[in-house]
Amino acid sequence: MNDIVYVKSLVDKARKALAYFESFDQKTVDAMIRDIAKFVFDNAAELAEMADKETGMGSTEYKTKKTWGKPVSYGQAWGEENLWALSQTMKKPE
Repeated sequence: MNDIVYVKSLVDKARKALAYFESFDQKTVDAMIRDIAKFVFDNAAELAEMADKETGMGSTEYKTKKTWGKPVSYGQAWGEENLWALSQTMKKPE
């Protein structure tokens, strides 16, 4: 498969996924995003180690700290009320 065909297949998959997700109401989308953010937060160290191995750039420690900040960014995009709700489910490890 050449690059153009491969990219077109990815775009087609993305369009199908978008059509599927457009059928969800806002409450469902918020719950999904919250669950994804919580997963990222809870698995920050493992995800950082994987990223470090894949890219060979930076450090696992830095990437872990950076990843812990991502759910806060998502919360800011949702507004203060959602940020508070998210913060209640996530506790940064000591």
